[in-house]
Amino acid sequence: SHRNNFVWIGNFMHEPNVDALDFMVKNIWPKIYAKTKAEFHIYGGHCPSEDKYKEPGVVVKGQMKSLTNLAEYRALLAYIRFGAGIKGKIADSFYHGLPVFTTSIGAEGMEPFPGYLEDDPEIFGDLVSDLYDKEEIFKYRDQAFDFLEENCSYDRNIKVLEEHLQGLKNHPIQNILFGETTRSTVYFSKYIEIKNNRV
Repeated sequence: SHRNNFVWIGNFMHEPNVDALDFMVKNIWPKIYAKTKAEFHIYGGHCPSEDKYKEPGVVVKGQMKSLTNLAEYRALLAYIRFGAGIKGKIADSFYHGLPVFTTSIGAEGMEPFPGYLEDDPEIFGDLVSDLYDKEEIFKYRDQAFDFLEENCSYDRNIKVLEEHLQGLKNHPIQNILFGETTRSTVYFSKYIEIKNNRV
């Protein structure tokens, strides 16, 4: 494959992203670099300065002009230690056929996870290093596309949204809110009356 090097993408105003990258660069990346001599390219909003990371092979690139650039890389490295919900960086990677290495926290909400899942940092580093130059690294690609089709497609989600909206039509909360909305004219007329009496 023409793809090479590793990538990270994320907003650095989000603490789980800052923690994940700092931990990755300090504790896992040196082993991966020693074995692969690949580079680790870092993208994102509010990116750190280019000289923040001194480790060999780490390159701070700034904002990614287009997510299609993900298709240039060999894999996304996302050693996420805390946070919640589906991670946009992982779904975007799946969409662009990019293999993903992450943790059980990173894979949250994406079960069964169509990528490489490892929580132990030592094993994580070994797994990434061992698979870097093997075609086996792409073995989950079709499953990742299937996952997106089954869970994230427009057709699937428009049906779910329509069902939720239908359920709101006779929801007690909606009835309460509607009642208070119509009462706003009562309050407004009282305000006009008071205002006119002061003139």
